[in-house]
Amino acid sequence: MNAVTIIEDKYPSGNPRWMVQAFVGGERIRRYFTSEDAAIAEKNRIERSSAEALKIPEKFLHEAWGCHQRLTERGWTLTRATDWVLENVIRFQDQQTVSNLVETYMAEEKASGIAPDSVRDLRSRLAKLSRRFGDKKPYEITTDNIRTWLSEMTDDEGLSPLSRRHYLSKASQFFRWCLANKRCIENPVAVVKRPKVIPGEIESYSVAQCKRLLELANEYGLYHYVVLGMFPGIRPTELRRVDQDHIKLDRRMITLTANVTKKTRRRFVEMPVGDPFGDCTFAWLSAQPLAGSVFKGSHSTFVRRFREFGDALGFKWIQDGLRHTAATYHFAMYGDAAKTAGLLGERDIRTLLEHYKGLATKAEAEAFYALRPSDSTAMIRRLITSSETTEAHQ
Repeated sequence: MNAVTIIEDKYPSGNPRWMVQAFVGGERIRRYFTSEDAAIAEKNRIERSSAEALKIPEKFLHEAWGCHQRLTERGWTLTRATDWVLENVIRFQDQQTVSNLVETYMAEEKASGIAPDSVRDLRSRLAKLSRRFGDKKPYEITTDNIRTWLSEMTDDEGLSPLSRRHYLSKASQFFRWCLANKRCIENPVAVVKRPKVIPGEIESYSVAQCKRLLELANEYGLYHYVVLGMFPGIRPTELRRVDQDHIKLDRRMITLTANVTKKTRRRFVEMPVGDPFGDCTFAWLSAQPLAGSVFKGSHSTFVRRFREFGDALGFKWIQDGLRHTAATYHFAMYGDAAKTAGLLGERDIRTLLEHYKGLATKAEAEAFYALRPSDSTAMIRRLITSSETTEAHQ
């Protein structure tokens, strides 16, 4: 760069001005000032900047020039690229890894008061994310990484479309939390197309199978689990929170409070006298009134008993089969989708119609609601009561 000069002259108006002139990179620059002090300050700034430039190591100059050429091809400048890296990469470098953040997120979700079953499901789903990306930081995970993970779940693990959707949904939920807490700049799952799930035919139990379920349930401590799932269609997750205070036999009513139901809405199940559903459900509940809670013992104990119960049935256990059975026969009996939806705590009447209409005949529904506790069931109840009374007196 040639020497920086200051030339004093006047504007056309006659007012004085000072022009700073220099040649930088082969180009002449001129700047005008209304005071000599301002012109001197600019001259010093240019000279200082030029002197600093001469001290830059040659390898950095070559690197900067190379980056400049590559960026220029895409319409970017070095300044723009530097600002982007500082904002979107470097500020996240001190963030924790996915595995650590998953634990933080789980602690917040648990503290928010979500149901224990929801906590277990969320932890199970996010455990897979942690195993796959646990050592990475959220901002390092790209949409392509997520697509590769989805392919692995499909090709290597053979997971069903529904399972894959669940894993992606929970992963997206986690990354939304990361985004809200400034742990990353985008949700890499958001634009990944979810696997298409083709709903299969709803499965339910035949009347004969229902009879078998009811006969065996008591042996495995699952009497009320089966009765309340099969007739009023209470969800498995809800049954784990039902206790004796929710069953009001004197009023022929089941009251499910907001802390019990999946959708945190109070729900009532009435058992009217002279009504097929009401009389049937009341007969089974009154034959062996609930003492304590439906879900007795630890979760592992329940899982073990449930597995033994399924093995003893002699036919396939159907996922959500008790609730599907309740809906199938209730709709077949009354032909009223709104009434069945009310029983189940559902609001989507159209979907209920699509799922359950025509799955059973009214004759089958009548046979279903004609099921009653056998003498052996009543005898078991009397023996249990007698045993409890004897222990109380001892």
